[in-house]
Amino acid sequence: MKLLRRFGNVVRSACVWYTALTLVLYVGGKLASGIEREWILTLPMMFAVLAFSILFSAVNDIVLHTALHPAWKLLLHYAATAMIFYVLFIVWGGYAGNPSSVFMILLAFTVFYAIAASLYALVRHLLSLRKNSEQQYDRQFHDRSDDTRKR
Repeated sequence: MKLLRRFGNVVRSACVWYTALTLVLYVGGKLASGIEREWILTLPMMFAVLAFSILFSAVNDIVLHTALHPAWKLLLHYAATAMIFYVLFIVWGGYAGNPSSVFMILLAFTVFYAIAASLYALVRHLLSLRKNSEQQYDRQFHDRSDDTRKR
């Protein structure tokens, strides 16, 4: 039952990522190509975006449920996401033959990933500060001034 629930979460997350990435790619392509020309996502690119969304959501779920230090989680997430991106968009997209294009695409991906990860970490930090500030402090150790025991 738990596995089925996690699979449902991955599929739901993949649908959201697919919609967002398709919208960003379409709007970005429209802005880059100009108003007079039409840039349409091709069917292979749509399948690549769908596969990336599903695998990205699976990586998110796996890393979320891994008992590692957050820095290791981030490194593992980046490595897995970069590998998925490389295989789907560079190798399958046909850019692997041009090393300078591969370098520029991976550099752009890394910069985008760093910005997104920084924003995610900032939001999580601010939410944890808010959560911690709303909790009442309870002492964990015995206060000696309240000690009524005889010595």
